[in-house]
Amino acid sequence: MKPYTGRNIEGIFGQMGRFIRPGIKRLAHEEVLRGYLSDLGIDLQPLVNSVRFKGLDRIERLDSLAEFAVHNLANQPEGHLLAPKIGQLGRINRFGVFGHAVLNCGSIAEAMRVILKHMWIVQEQGRRGVHLREGLNELELVYANPPMTPRTPHFRTELFFSAVIAFISELSGRRLKGVKLELVHDPGCRVSDYAALLGVAVSFCTEEYRLCVPRPMALDPLPASYITHSEAYLTQCEALLSQMKTRSGVTAQLRRVLLREKPEHRNVDTACSALTMSERTLRRRLNDEGTNFQEVLDEVRNHLALDYLRETELSVSDIATLLGYSDASTFRKAFKKWNGGLNPHDARLEVRVRSTQSQ
Repeated sequence: MKPYTGRNIEGIFGQMGRFIRPGIKRLAHEEVLRGYLSDLGIDLQPLVNSVRFKGLDRIERLDSLAEFAVHNLANQPEGHLLAPKIGQLGRINRFGVFGHAVLNCGSIAEAMRVILKHMWIVQEQGRRGVHLREGLNELELVYANPPMTPRTPHFRTELFFSAVIAFISELSGRRLKGVKLELVHDPGCRVSDYAALLGVAVSFCTEEYRLCVPRPMALDPLPASYITHSEAYLTQCEALLSQMKTRSGVTAQLRRVLLREKPEHRNVDTACSALTMSERTLRRRLNDEGTNFQEVLDEVRNHLALDYLRETELSVSDIATLLGYSDASTFRKAFKKWNGGLNPHDARLEVRVRSTQSQ
């Protein structure tokens, strides 16, 4: 793999073709909400084609869609369960490289910390009001100061908690026994209906907004074999693979294996086992295609690193961990080698400058 050269965004991303996108135009759940309303037979065209709607930013657009939906579902049970329903429909593989980061977490607690650092997938405001409280028996995700809107005051709060519950349910691959959600407000429906939708215990009119996860469940290692073979993980890996420059043969097969494996398993032995060939054969076939195992591994790591920097708010230290590095300094050295001396911090700044200029 040739190193990326030049200290401009074209130099960093130009070799990846479709990899460049002009910033995030929509929050992840907007598409989910649009699809859900369309499935219910609600005509969105009068709203989304209006001049006013087109002039809204992504937060305002989600709020406007929520208000429109609640108005149209005012006399139906779905109106009171709209936010949790949309949160449950937002499966991890809908969230791009962020979904890949969550699926690579070793525990629910680690996943919750990653989610907190990337709350803007649901909403931009309020990140400072959410924190993880670690008790002796539970980990509590507390929302101290949730954003409110006049006509749908609790939509984003309910959406956030529902999405987190959906994520940890998908990560664990089992029922969330002992998980509890507490809401300060009353959504206007039966508690049993709300709980049945989310698959956890629910209480209304509590003292604070919080999601409580039993400590053993939160800290126990996630079942890696389930995650790396789950539909969400495989779908996301294929999406990431499609962004990389095309190349047939064993190189493409090796990329697929490396993307699908957890960082600690991205090695020659795992690759040979997955590809059912000896190490000698793998190295010979890669050499015939003008590359080697380390070059392909670096290519995959760099692709993920660039995507994490561009699409998420994860720290350089977090990204290093997700890529399998023992410390951030080692990752920084590798990143500079891959990208012609450009460090991760500057790469992220240049990405954001380019995204701002393109909007």
